[in-house]
Amino acid sequence: MKNFGLLILTYVALVLESSVRTEIAVKGIAPSFLLLVVFAAVLLIDGWPALIWAALAGLLSDCLQPGQLGIDMMCATVVAYVVQRAIRGRSTESTFAIACVNFLMILTIAMASSVVRHPPAPGSDDLMQLLMPALGVAAYSAMLGLVCMTLWRFARNLLPGFGSRHGTRPSRRWNTLTP
Repeated sequence: MKNFGLLILTYVALVLESSVRTEIAVKGIAPSFLLLVVFAAVLLIDGWPALIWAALAGLLSDCLQPGQLGIDMMCATVVAYVVQRAIRGRSTESTFAIACVNFLMILTIAMASSVVRHPPAPGSDDLMQLLMPALGVAAYSAMLGLVCMTLWRFARNLLPGFGSRHGTRPSRRWNTLTP
């Protein structure tokens, strides 16, 4: 029950990925909702449960794409591990920093997945042809993630108790016990 919200988010992302993704594409570039779930797992959960959620979202992404299974799962898990190690102990309050990490994380997963699925020939410019769609997916997905995060923070600040664990703001009861 601890990660029930992430389960709902994964389900919504899977439905959006399988039904709406092609309709909201701009010039052939569509966001990856399941890679946003990977980012949310890394940001919200600490330790190995985040890696399990990243692997699950990557596997679901693999199931929706033609080709070999496990490529997105492996890329998402490795990138989630690296990002989690990099941001451990650092403040995640800066919206700009979160948006940059989101963009770079999705770009890395999309690019690694593209390179593994369609390896470029040595000495060709195929890598640039793989990079441009990955940049588009990362930018589009990061923009959607930024909008969702901004709406979440706005709702959390507007409505007392929204987004907190027990429905109330934490009390300052420990301040009365300290001299």
